[in-house]
Amino acid sequence: MIALLAWLPTWWLPASADESGFLMVASQWHEGTSLYGDYWVDRPPLLIILYATADAAGGLGALRVLGCLAVFVSVILAGLIGRLASPAPGAPLAAAATATVFMGSPLFGRGVVNGEVLALPFVLAGVAALLAARGEARAGRSAVLWAAAGAAAASAALIKQNFLDVFFVAAVMLALPVVGVLRARVGAAFVLGAGLVLALVLLVASSRGTTPAELWVAVVTFRIDANQMIGSSASSATPLRAARLGLVLVLSGAVPLLVLAARRLVRSAATDGLDIRIAAAILVAWEVLSVALGGSYWLHYLMGLVPGLVLVAALVTVSSPIGSAVWQRTSTRLLTYSAVVSLGSLFWVAIFPAPTHEDVSAYLTAHGRTGDTAVVAFGKPDILYGAGMSSPYPMLWSLPVRVLDPQLHQLARLLGSHARPTWLITSRLGLAGWGLDPSGSALTEFADNYQRVAEFEGLVVYRTRVRQSDSVPESPA
Repeated sequence: MIALLAWLPTWWLPASADESGFLMVASQWHEGTSLYGDYWVDRPPLLIILYATADAAGGLGALRVLGCLAVFVSVILAGLIGRLASPAPGAPLAAAATATVFMGSPLFGRGVVNGEVLALPFVLAGVAALLAARGEARAGRSAVLWAAAGAAAASAALIKQNFLDVFFVAAVMLALPVVGVLRARVGAAFVLGAGLVLALVLLVASSRGTTPAELWVAVVTFRIDANQMIGSSASSATPLRAARLGLVLVLSGAVPLLVLAARRLVRSAATDGLDIRIAAAILVAWEVLSVALGGSYWLHYLMGLVPGLVLVAALVTVSSPIGSAVWQRTSTRLLTYSAVVSLGSLFWVAIFPAPTHEDVSAYLTAHGRTGDTAVVAFGKPDILYGAGMSSPYPMLWSLPVRVLDPQLHQLARLLGSHARPTWLITSRLGLAGWGLDPSGSALTEFADNYQRVAEFEGLVVYRTRVRQSDSVPESPA
């Protein structure tokens, strides 16, 4: 309940860029001109299916309910992992408290219902199923638990492609002798569970015009190209965000908790539970690597560290004949510190909220007409969502533009066609930006077909010159 209380104030916030963009993509997913209907985004199809469900159930409000449900289930599963991973009485509480603290912290991107939040319950469910199978003596029940873990593993990866956590834990369990003679049987059950989920999701995607080949390009090939592009031409803001991410990891208590767990587990001489300790180490290593490979270093990436933090928090409480009380007191104080930091960050966010673009959306709503379309160059789909306008340009986020249309040839063709957007919103730099080369036809079409009509906080609004008789007043901003 505490985690839900931390999320409740976000219900009244405007839709974030990710929430807006994914809702726009999901609402029109059909056989169209791009990957998901008429839009393109580098995300797996189960994420879009969940957003489509929320859109059908009422839109943003339903999505926020779905996010709170994901948080609630994640905390319950964290407690279950604590009970399964450690015999210590305090392990379930420590694990659940860890999930509560970090999932409820704005420092970890609390409040935005994105792929990380929606994938977490599946990761935690998969880890819990593997831990439960570890102590299961009955072969049939063990196979069922491994199949459930496989299904959860595939579900998490089909929501956010780097959430491969359960696959790594399963690999550790299969590599070590803990599964014994059942290794082939439970391994097959895991593959079967994952394969069934994958087949079902791909079938749903194909029924809406999204092919497996296109998905492979979007979730795998594109990410490789994007990381290369970010590494070679990203703006100075990228290393600054990376430094902020490192600072947040330290100040939030996540790094101290991991250091404490490492010291505690290295000093443990017990061979029992060695497979869980190895799995925890590999899990944390993958999660840290996956945050680093994300490239853009947004705070919500840190939600991906929660499963590893939960598991190590449970393992820190493992009983030991020497120093157990000291370790538990230290970990309790550390979690208390993390909770205080999270609470303080809640007040900080309340006092200094993140800037929104509601004024631009309101302007488009006030001066637009039914059937108007708009393009934001580049990113910020929350502007379009707030104005209730669609985009004839398939890329709603900036990274796909920089990778797939860096010279803006596709945009230039659109701006020169009869399907050009009614409205075009840019920064004060116009169509320029890091990784982009708009020189040529894009600038020509932009200058020939659009006139400036307003400016808001560094964003400039242009309207097509087609409607010469319209009177659009300048913004007072």
